[in-house]
Formats: sequence, structure tokens, C-alpha cells
Amino acid sequence: MKQFITIICILFLLNSCSQKNDLIGQWNVGQLDFVLDNPDYFLKMGKTSGENQSLILAKDGFFMYFDNSVSIGNWEYSDKNSLLVLNVLNDTLDSFQMNVKSLDSKKMSCTLDTIISEVSGTFEFECKKVDKDIFDSEYNFVSLKMNEWRIPAKQKEGKEQIKKRIEDGMNFAITYLKYYQSKDKATTTNFLKPLPFIFAGNGIGFEKNTDWEKLFFDEEDAVISYEIIKNAFKPRAEIPYEIQKKPISLNLFILEKLKQKVKEY
Repeated sequence: MKQFITIICILFLLNSCSQKNDLIGQWNVGQLDFVLDNPDYFLKMGKTSGENQSLILAKDGFFMYFDNSVSIGNWEYSDKNSLLVLNVLNDTLDSFQMNVKSLDSKKMSCTLDTIISEVSGTFEFECKKVDKDIFDSEYNFVSLKMNEWRIPAKQKEGKEQIKKRIEDGMNFAITYLKYYQSKDKATTTNFLKPLPFIFAGNGIGFEKNTDWEKLFFDEEDAVISYEIIKNAFKPRAEIPYEIQKKPISLNLFILEKLKQKVKEY
């Protein structure tokens, strides 16, 4: 009898580990639906494509989530009630929970109870795994160390601290682009937000944005960050001919030059 119980426990643990391993990787939201708790209440929101939303769950429990902005933090999974908990580090929202309804190595269905415009309901997600190799790459950008610059300051920062936040953000962008370059994959700039840059096929431009400003304790520190970045754009570097028509290589070249100027400021 004891042997039977032991076997059952081992099978349960193996299944739990398998479920957690299946969660690891990058997920794109393929379809999103909002179901009202009160079907008599009208809210104009039906099924939509969630193609601009992406969730990355790392092996070490770190996560990144993109939906117009980037959230980072730690994730946990409860086998008992199939609950995926995301503890957010860089937003006013502390955490949120998703019920995993079905899961395998390629697809996931989950729900999230929420309130929109004072109307309660449930989001239903259909997710598809698009990448699971990020964490084995030398250009792994999914870690707390690579993303600490996203955590808002809780007090005034000096010039060197502000410079470090900018440099760390640029290091993230460089690692992110190098990963996609190494895999010869098309990339998006979603996870490069909220850096105050415009990334294009023919170079990088400077652009202020409120999400970047929210990383600083006050407006004064945000203004200093802009001054440092604008100064880095002043000297024009000659672009090597061989990379002029290679967008990722071109942007990497520009980022390295900008980072050096920020360091020298």
C-alpha cells in the first residue's frame, strides 16, 4: 500500500513539473474575449485579436508582459488550483492571477477575472507559444538584472544614477536586438518600450514619452535624463556602408555610439 501511495505521489510531482515546464517560454495572445458576469448589462466589447500582447515566463520565475507597456516581475504556478500568479514590480498593480484552463507545450487557455468601466467579467485568453529558446541564448534579455531600469525610482537620483538607468536601458535594447539577430528572426520594438527612442529601419530617433518619465522620482530628474540623451545624439557618426541596409545591425551600431556618449556625459 505504501508503495502504491509513493508511486501516486511521484506521478503527481512529475505531472506538476511537466505543467510548470510547459508554461516556460514566450506566449502570444491569439484571441481575447470579455464575458460579462451580468449578461443583461451591455458593454461593447467582443472577441478581439491579442496579437500585440506577449507574455514571457522564464525558468527562474521572472516574467515580462507586454500590452501597450511592459510589466516585469515574478511568476508562480499553483498545481492545486491551476493558478498562474504574476507579481508585478514596476506598476501600481501589485499582482494579478490567471486561471489556466488547459495547457500543453504549444497552447494555453486561461481566464482572468477583472473589472472594466465598473462592469465585472472575465477575460478569456487563447495563447500560442512562439519561442522557448530565449533562456538558453547568450543574449538572454529576460531577467531581473537586465530589467531593473524599468522599476520606478522611489527617491531623487543623482546624475550618475540617471545615467546608469539610461545605460541599462540601452544595454537591454542591445541584448534584445542581438538575440533576434543571432536567430535571424524578425523582431518588434514592443519590449523596447518605454525607452525614449523611435526605432526604424533607417536608424534611431529621439522621442519623449510619459512612460519613460514615470520611471523617475520627479519631473526634474526626467528632464535631466532627456538632456543627457539629447546630448548623445549631437555628434553624428559615419555609418559603415555594409550595415546601412541592415536594420538590426544599423540600430546596434547607433545604440553603441549613443551609450558611449551617455557614459562620457
